[in-house]
Amino acid sequence: MIQNETEVLIGRPVEEVFAFVDDEGKTPQWLGLCVSLARASDGPKGVGTKLHYVHREGGRAASMDGVVTAYEPGQRLGMNYTDRAFDVAVDFWLAAADGGTTLRHATAITPKTFVGRLMSPLIGGMTRRQMQKDLQMLKGLLEGG
Repeated sequence: MIQNETEVLIGRPVEEVFAFVDDEGKTPQWLGLCVSLARASDGPKGVGTKLHYVHREGGRAASMDGVVTAYEPGQRLGMNYTDRAFDVAVDFWLAAADGGTTLRHATAITPKTFVGRLMSPLIGGMTRRQMQKDLQMLKGLLEGG
């Protein structure tokens, strides 16, 4: 399993940060590899809501089906995604902090193929850098920079 975690202080209230991160339509604005993220089930968002994620992978579009695994407005958002090669758990935790919101972002990637397992160290490093870049983009968007 490939695990990464990073965090950032965003100079905005928790409710505002959560609303932005929770808005599937805004995800491509700050998540660098995201082409689109959409709900794939009806009703209000909560644990069990199905998602469809389209992302860039090696110069082409690829997709993953997902489900919301944790949903606590203003505190936590968790999702699991899967495709033929990987299972990916994504979590966001939010907490009020002096000057705004601390946002902690964690991923756990489980390769399902021999090649994926072999490339785990490379995937881990690339994922860590992308997560840090994504959170800085999110911070810039929310702080108006």
